Amino acid sequence: MFFREAGLGYHIAMVKVPQLLVIAGGFAATATSPLLAQNSVLLVPDSGYNKVWAFSPFDGSVVTTDFILADGILSQPIQAIPSGTGTIIITDEVQKAVYEYSPTGTYIRTLATGLVNCYAACVKNGSVYVTSGFSTGSVGGVVYQGPLDGSPFTIFSNWAGIGDPRGIQPYGDGFLVGNSIDDDIEIVGPTGVVAPFPLVDSDGVTNIDFPQQIHDIGKGNWMAVGFSRPSGIFFYDNEGILFRSYQSELATVPRGAYILGNGNILYTGGTRVEVLDTQSLVTTTVVNLAGASFRWID
Repeated sequence: MFFREAGLGYHIAMVKVPQLLVIAGGFAATATSPLLAQNSVLLVPDSGYNKVWAFSPFDGSVVTTDFILADGILSQPIQAIPSGTGTIIITDEVQKAVYEYSPTGTYIRTLATGLVNCYAACVKNGSVYVTSGFSTGSVGGVVYQGPLDGSPFTIFSNWAGIGDPRGIQPYGDGFLVGNSIDDDIEIVGPTGVVAPFPLVDSDGVTNIDFPQQIHDIGKGNWMAVGFSRPSGIFFYDNEGILFRSYQSELATVPRGAYILGNGNILYTGGTRVEVLDTQSLVTTTVVNLAGASFRWID
């Protein structure tokens, strides 16, 4: 989530829809503030054209196709998140790098390069945490940690024998991390140790498979996106109990999702950006662009 306050210039912050409620037909949000409705955007990397789009956090409409232009630096951007210090952090899977951009979309510096791999990220206590899977081979993945002061990244959590980490979100004094090998949503403690019991113990058949983006949606509830069949958007309470999912209602296999200010869900996958009406369960196409590859929503 990116926003600016009138007269104060740009800065980055996370904005949650206040008092998000789960209702029989879907999700309902209380009246959104003018800030959320008018002065904020959702950033979605397009790893096909190697740039970042911006969408309305209220209804999911396109704000600009070129919030960050294809600049020859980004090669396969996955996630663009607030740094908490007024800038934007972008992960790049092909470059195996973490970049920092200004609020107006200008490259500032490379925070990390030469990582084994680079996928999702979150910021906690002044550090960036980045997941790395796939290319790590049989030894399993890792989660990197890097201070925002530009110090070198180090391995925070070693997943040898555990799997490959994908999506990551702060959770208590640690993190929730999706495991693309066993399909669980793991709990990682403050020292990087993966708990013996996950928050979500998935069989990958009737529950989430290949978890991608994870969001804290408030009230102790979580939203996670499953990329492989049964692909969909899944909702869990703080005990890891599945209480809602959208699967056949979706028009494409999702990678990212975000609950909009009007209560609907913006989701991305491949060439498409879609909005699911959580009351009628009808999906509306926002973008379907050949050559694009839309990733996660922040």
